[in-house]
Amino acid sequence: MIADNVWLFALFYMLNGIGGALYIPAQRAQISDCTESAMRTEVFAALHVIEGFGAAVGPISGLAVYSYHPALLFGFQVCAFSLYWLVVYFRLPETLPSKSQKEILQKEKPVFIQDMLLHHRSVLLLMLFTIPVSLLYAQLDKLPALFGRAF
Repeated sequence: MIADNVWLFALFYMLNGIGGALYIPAQRAQISDCTESAMRTEVFAALHVIEGFGAAVGPISGLAVYSYHPALLFGFQVCAFSLYWLVVYFRLPETLPSKSQKEILQKEKPVFIQDMLLHHRSVLLLMLFTIPVSLLYAQLDKLPALFGRAF
């Protein structure tokens, strides 16, 4: 909305890619924590079906609503985000460790930043190496919208 040149637009998409690289693994971990192992496959399959449906129908319905009345599209977005927030706040179980688990984790915490970096080296390297992939995916995912046609 605030990008007035292509470089600023590209910067925002890179930030989107970085956000996806950090958010998606945490989202999947929380889903795994909240669902029983027997239901996990079905939950992830349903999420992928919903994502595919949204990718197919979303741009067409968004264009139709925007053509009819642009402000209405932003109103729908506010309603969707509000509904999402309510569902997450009231229905998603807490996965934060209990107080006794926190005390155990506090005893095991590394004292210095170097120790923390060494202790979590594999996770940090995975995050570092997935950022370029997410950046590329964010660019390729948005190319048809940028040029107004499907590739």
